[in-house]
Amino acid sequence: MNHSAHQRHKKSGFSRDKHRVVSVRAGRFALIGVVVVACAAIAVAWRLGPWRTPTDDRPATQQPPVDVTQRAGSLLETPLESPPESPLMDSEPASLPVEPPAPPTIPSPQQVNTISVTTHTTATLVESLAKEEIETVERLIEAFPNDPDPISLLGNVHSKHGNNSEALTCWQKCIELDPNRATSYNAMGMIALLSDDHEKAVALWRKTLELDPEIPSIHYRLARALFGMGELNEAVEALRKDIEISPAACSSHCLLGQVYSQLKDFERAKQSYKEAVRLRPDLSDAYYGLVTVCARLKQRDESKQYMEKFRQLKAGDSTADRQRRDAYDDLQEMYVRAAGTYTHAAGYYNAHGKATAAEELWRRAATLDPKNVACRSALAALYERSDRAREALQVWEQLRDLQPTNATCHSKLGELYVSARQFDAAEKAFAEAGRLAPKQSYPHRALAQLYLQTNRNYGEALSLARTAVELEPAAPNYFVLAVACENNRDHAGALAAMQQALTLDPDNAKYLHTYKQLQQRR
Repeated sequence: MNHSAHQRHKKSGFSRDKHRVVSVRAGRFALIGVVVVACAAIAVAWRLGPWRTPTDDRPATQQPPVDVTQRAGSLLETPLESPPESPLMDSEPASLPVEPPAPPTIPSPQQVNTISVTTHTTATLVESLAKEEIETVERLIEAFPNDPDPISLLGNVHSKHGNNSEALTCWQKCIELDPNRATSYNAMGMIALLSDDHEKAVALWRKTLELDPEIPSIHYRLARALFGMGELNEAVEALRKDIEISPAACSSHCLLGQVYSQLKDFERAKQSYKEAVRLRPDLSDAYYGLVTVCARLKQRDESKQYMEKFRQLKAGDSTADRQRRDAYDDLQEMYVRAAGTYTHAAGYYNAHGKATAAEELWRRAATLDPKNVACRSALAALYERSDRAREALQVWEQLRDLQPTNATCHSKLGELYVSARQFDAAEKAFAEAGRLAPKQSYPHRALAQLYLQTNRNYGEALSLARTAVELEPAAPNYFVLAVACENNRDHAGALAAMQQALTLDPDNAKYLHTYKQLQQRR
């Protein structure tokens, strides 16, 4: 074989070898693909399986708390005291709990975002979520069959999904169990109004008023139904009552303008519309009412001015409506609403001693709605009560991310970081709480206590303790001030502060013990 033939033979052999390698690799990839598809099918089957709320209530696994207060020569031998409670507000999204909830019937929003969702798929997911939501509340009713609250919740769920007849059945059952249940009459009145059955709505809302006149906006709703019946004078009285209760209710002022227009009392109509505009300058319906009544009053210049304003607002309304329609996500809205349902159901389980069932539903709510504060707040409280510090810490971190300006979140995190011996993180948390709520004493006291417990920044600890006492001359603040003074070699100041603590809380054994220690050091 000459040299050129030899080269052709080598190339041909190499080509055959390469082809065999490619074939083997292709076979391997095909096998891997089969395995992946099979695994995916199993996963889908698992996710589409039944999701049950557990009815047992096993006690939570307890973890021993970490004592971070022991140090040589320290007078501060108590853990951080909890801050005062404050309401939690919604804000930015946070991550989900580390441990997943029970397998859901449908994928979470995070899972949906990773796949291409067609219109058909979206409709299927919405239908699946509605079914899951209804079945979840039905299981709650099975657990508490003679309680109207779960039945009322099911009525709300049916109404939300447009099942008005089923919703009415639920609320009627509530009234059978509790004939004085005003909220059920109120809800039935809304269904009647939506069905243009104004006479029935009036009867239901008058019954609601008889049972509970404090239900918000009940007079306004009654006025709407009376207006629909043509009972204009009664509608005026109902609206006046609503405005007396809520003077800033711009919708009531606007509707009152309409009623007065029907009564041909155009001066009063004009005043009502103007008040609605004052309360809400972008209310285009009120401006249109002003256009009409000013024309009837022969006030043509004013009518033209109001028409110009109306046209500007209407153009803006159209743009805003289009933007809302473009941004509206039916599936995402369903997730948020279902999360609210699960949060309410979980609260009911928890109130009746079924913490395991409650936790599962709160976790499900957190999975469905990354912005839901209520379910996370409940989970955090549950984990703290059951000494599950690690999980409590994770949820409080989510709450902090949702509410970065809420000082309570940072204070609670500071406590949990101390328990986890993450002292640098605790320092940052307490400092941020103090920055956000400079007039609250707790963050200052907590940071001072942290410095004393970890044997550092004694001078700063003393300054913080003094600030806490100035803001709130309470016994815990004087106690920390006493320890800070002693660590800064101000023995007289320590005794004086400790005496103040005992004056405010004379039976506190810890304060008595510390005061005796200070006296012995003279």
